Amino acid sequence: MLPKNVGLVLTARGGIHAYCDRNGYKLPTNRNEKVIVYDDNLEIDIFAQMYTHKDGELVANRVVLPNSKVRIMEKGVQKKEVLHYKELSDWSNAHHLASLHNILGSWNVDLTAKDDDISNTVSQDCTLEAMPIEIADACILGLKGLTIHNDTNTLAREISLLPLFMGLNGLEQTKDKQYKEDAYTTVYRNNIFTPKANEHWSDRKGRYSSRANAWILTKIIKLHNKEYYETTLKPLLKKRLQDKNKSKHEIKLETIEKQGIDIYHPFIFGNISEKATRGEYKEEADIATDLTKVIRYYAGESGLVFIIKEYDAQQETNVIRYKTKTNAYEQMHIIRLWDDGKKHITVQDIFEKYSGQYVVEGVRFNSDNPNVFNVFQGFKYDKLEQVDESKIDMFINDLTYGTIAGGNQEVFEYILNWIAFIAQNAGQKTRTAIILQGLQRIGKNRFTDAISEMFSRYSQPNISTIEEFTGTFNSVVENVMFAVLNEMMNYNESKKGTAQAMKTIITDKTIRINEKNQPRRRAENVINTIIVTN
Repeated sequence: MLPKNVGLVLTARGGIHAYCDRNGYKLPTNRNEKVIVYDDNLEIDIFAQMYTHKDGELVANRVVLPNSKVRIMEKGVQKKEVLHYKELSDWSNAHHLASLHNILGSWNVDLTAKDDDISNTVSQDCTLEAMPIEIADACILGLKGLTIHNDTNTLAREISLLPLFMGLNGLEQTKDKQYKEDAYTTVYRNNIFTPKANEHWSDRKGRYSSRANAWILTKIIKLHNKEYYETTLKPLLKKRLQDKNKSKHEIKLETIEKQGIDIYHPFIFGNISEKATRGEYKEEADIATDLTKVIRYYAGESGLVFIIKEYDAQQETNVIRYKTKTNAYEQMHIIRLWDDGKKHITVQDIFEKYSGQYVVEGVRFNSDNPNVFNVFQGFKYDKLEQVDESKIDMFINDLTYGTIAGGNQEVFEYILNWIAFIAQNAGQKTRTAIILQGLQRIGKNRFTDAISEMFSRYSQPNISTIEEFTGTFNSVVENVMFAVLNEMMNYNESKKGTAQAMKTIITDKTIRINEKNQPRRRAENVINTIIVTN
């Protein structure tokens, strides 16, 4: 009936206390009375560690430790007999106690599902929430024509004075003492009492005056006035739950500090996994905030397209990568955060819960639209206010003018203006390509490497096969301002079939990107090209 890893204590009166890990399990009330019945002779109560007294003070349930000795007080007199609380299992040395969720699950019992429409009546500080006046009024009207018993049988079988009085006492929290007393009068007038219940009405009312939980009334009506519950009370409870969930979600959204994806900041998607492994995440808002730094998604032509900031070990820099929903979800799903008592919560769960924080309308290379993901985030190097031209004299005059332009002033100026246009107009095309043809080892690659470094992160310094540039999988040209087609080995063999494709890439403003195992998408074509050949 119980797993091995629970703490078992034999009480002085012959009962059993079983200690387990609540593990976030939401109990409908702070103290449940006779919530489970077995074979008509075994009743199980479930106690939370804390509950709230009628005066609002937080009270700890009294727990007698194992191996304790006690004497019982009876009518104010302490009896001589010494009773023992005996430990039945070596649970004090156990590393992990069994989860309450797993125990109840093995019994096919789910207290949260049992009364879904009245869940969350216990607040985070272990205090019962006051019942709203419209629900309280409905409960009073629903307690009509019912038979009330004196003895303490299970509530599922019959209504007894104890749960009824607990429910009515809780109505004082809804409004005031007079409202509670009026409810007592109405209930007494509108229901049928057994002789014993009628006899003990007054004394039980005084005895149970300190016990209060208005939400028990909803359970009484659900069990014993089902038609009224379904038609009148249940819709009110559902509306309250929806309003609470909406309010909680709005509060949680306010705690999320939405960040932009800063390609130059060292934080990447992989850091979320590292923080989760170290147990650094305590709140959903912390994870949701970190996700805003590394992920976006939008509706593409063939499904959702995910944008994830990662580190490229080959380029030794942060990059933006495009993923299918399947691939993105796989990355998020393997990062476990905590166990809520029902399942392992993963980063994917947090993403889905707050997905509205990560959606964009699309992607542009360089845009001021706040609803569009902007790829371009500035160059690696800052613009200098003053330039020491002696430091670049060799590159400008010796290499560019003397070698690349061959001493031709007009060609030299064209090359400088071509490079300057790209730097001054990020995301725009010159719509021309420069071809460098000459002997090996004269400095062509040294020239293009310097330009590639200047446009670092938005450049491709060495595309060596024509298929990379014009083939089926062409993601190498996406979001690239500057590319070098370097000594392409198979250009002559396929130049007739690729000439038009080359022209399209050099001149057209948009391009269709096909990336292996990733979503197809249409993107801006911002590439400017230098072709190097011998």
